[in-house]
This record gives sequence, C-alpha cells and structure tokens, in this order.
Amino acid sequence: MQNKRYIIAGVFVAFVVILFAVLAFITINDIQTETAAFNTLVSEWSDNSSNAVTMRFTDSGEVNIAGASAGTFSIDPKNQQITIFYNKLNGNKAQTYRYNINGDTLTMTDNDSGESVTYTKKTN
Repeated sequence: MQNKRYIIAGVFVAFVVILFAVLAFITINDIQTETAAFNTLVSEWSDNSSNAVTMRFTDSGEVNIAGASAGTFSIDPKNQQITIFYNKLNGNKAQTYRYNINGDTLTMTDNDSGESVTYTKKTN
C-alpha cells in the first residue's frame, strides 16, 4: 500500500515538472519571437507618398512621427499586429494595425478602415 502511494506521488511530481517545463519553453519561445519582431521593427521608416512622412519606432517603445513624439507602441507577432497608443496631442487613442515586414519594406494596414501604408526602412 505504501509503495502505491509513492508511485502516485512520483507520477504527480513528474507530471508537475513536465508541465512547468513545457510552460517555460512556450514562454521563452514567445519572448524570443516577440523580441525578434520588435528588433526588426525598431528603425526609422519613410512612407512612399509624395509627403515622405517618417515614422520611427524606438527601442524604448516610443513612436515618433515626422520627428515628433506620437506615443508608444506594442507588437503582437503571433497576430502580426502593432498597436500604437497615441498621446494626447495625437488624439489620446489606441490604434491597431496589421503589419508585414518584407526586407526593408513595412506595410501597415489599419484594422478599422482597411487602409494600407507602405514604408521603406531608412538607412544611415
């Protein structure tokens, strides 16, 4: 009877250890994916219109548009979305965009309106 309890306890401990290992692996993988996407986005981008407006995503999570602070951003690489949290001067709102980065090209599509803007990464 005592051996049966030890076996049950051992199986339970093994299950808990495996569960935590799997959760840790998933968490580490998510962090690495988000970090890679964040680092790819951090740069200065210029739209392809005649106005050539620049948008800069900084490594501190800030967004600058046309050289002025516009707010902060977060990135969701699983859903390929960027959310910009515009500051008070820019409407004090959050706006989510689907994004695609292909080489030096960033395309952002407004989730609400469906309008897309394509940017080119600026090189120094």
